[in-house]
Amino acid sequence: MVGQPPSDFDNRVHADRALQQFNAEDPAYAVQFNAKRIGELIRAVEQRGARVLLFELPYSGPIEGSRYAAITREIIHAAFPDSNRWLSIKVNRGELRWADGVHLDERSAVIVTQALEHALALARGAK
Repeated sequence: MVGQPPSDFDNRVHADRALQQFNAEDPAYAVQFNAKRIGELIRAVEQRGARVLLFELPYSGPIEGSRYAAITREIIHAAFPDSNRWLSIKVNRGELRWADGVHLDERSAVIVTQALEHALALARGAK
């Protein structure tokens, strides 16, 4: 699947709709609430000896630049500022496709999963 070329599916209608929604909504309250809850869950899990790592799943370019994404990114990174907690997922974004600008297509999900596995292997080695 990964060896195949990226999809040429025309998702503009879906992507434009998603972008309109992402620029219209202010996620601040919900994201702050969720960040607090995630912090509580991280502390609970780490008290049991686990290590919790975070990552950003890539959106399409227009969605990455949306109001929703920018506010969410700012709040989450302020809540979890430790750079050692964040995995860097290195992918060629030109190879990725999204059904609607937000959700990766199957091929892209495999590519991101492989990059995530690589980032986790590096993180295990850097303990």
